[in-house]
Parts: sequence; C-alpha cells; structure tokens
Amino acid sequence: MKFMHAAVVLALAFSAPAASIAAADKPAAKAPTAKPAKETVLQKTLREVIERNVREVSAENDGDYPLEDTLNDEMINAKLKGFIWSAMRDVSKNEKIVRAEFHDGTSVILVDYTLRLEEGSWEFNDETIISIDGVERFVYNDKHERRPVRKTVEMDEPTEEPLLEDEFSVPDSDGDVTDDEVGT
Repeated sequence: MKFMHAAVVLALAFSAPAASIAAADKPAAKAPTAKPAKETVLQKTLREVIERNVREVSAENDGDYPLEDTLNDEMINAKLKGFIWSAMRDVSKNEKIVRAEFHDGTSVILVDYTLRLEEGSWEFNDETIISIDGVERFVYNDKHERRPVRKTVEMDEPTEEPLLEDEFSVPDSDGDVTDDEVGT
C-alpha cells in the first residue's frame, strides 16, 4: 500500500508542472469587457441640455466650443468628447453637476456643468474648467462647494549664504545694503 501511495504522489508531482506548462502554451481567454452602464433618464436629460448648449455655441464659433480659462485669462476652443457620469454630483434635488470631457487638439479639458431644475425643466447654469491634462484646478468639499486647488510654489535655492547670528545687514554710505559683522 505504501508503494501505491508513493507512486500516486510521485505521479502527481510530475504531472502538475506538465499541466502548468501546457496551460502556458494556450492563449489566455479574453477577459469579458464590461459594457458601459446604461444612461439613466436623468443622465440622458442632462446630457441633452449640455449638448444643445454646446451645439448652439459651437455653431456660432466655426464648430469649436470656447471655454473660458479664468486662471490664464484666455479662451480655449475645444470639442466635446463625452461625459464622465461617475463624477456627477447631486448637489440637491434641483441642482446637479455634470462632468464633460473636451479636447482642443493637444489637451484634455474636464469641465463641470451646473444644471438647475427650474419650472420643471433642467437649465444650464454654469461651467468651470476643473482640470487640464490631469492638473486639477478646483476640487469639491463635502457640501459640493467648489474650491480652488492651492498650488505649491517651489522656492529657488538661495544664491547667498544666510546671515549668521553675528552678522546683520546695514546700508553703506551709498545706500547699498552690505553684510557686516557685529562689533566691527
């Protein structure tokens, strides 16, 4: 019986690597691709309001939609590419923020549209560039209030050694500031 048990164990030990090698030779099965989530009735309505606005404004601007870049004080002419429904914000029952993606030929521009329900229909209220090429300009707090992203400015390396405790700056006879040692 011990001999039979050892033979089975030995057979399994040699067959497992062979099975994994055979499996490696076969092409991997394609992972099922997720279908995009079906648009809700509300999303379809909001999309149509934004697309109508973009279409009307673009018709007046040779097919491009002008986006106001308030940080750089310039206009960016871009084309609507789609919507990012996962970024939609429910500010209230009557106010929604919808994120749209625009391209201007070189950059990806994300724009948030604020829409309000007025007298039974959704109306375009506001648009803000949220990011350009992934660089955020605004973020939202827990109350869905838009806040500017604070930029950190890198300081240049000092060109001169800092003054030591026994040094201070004094103007000379010409009014220029010079470093003198204390007591000299």
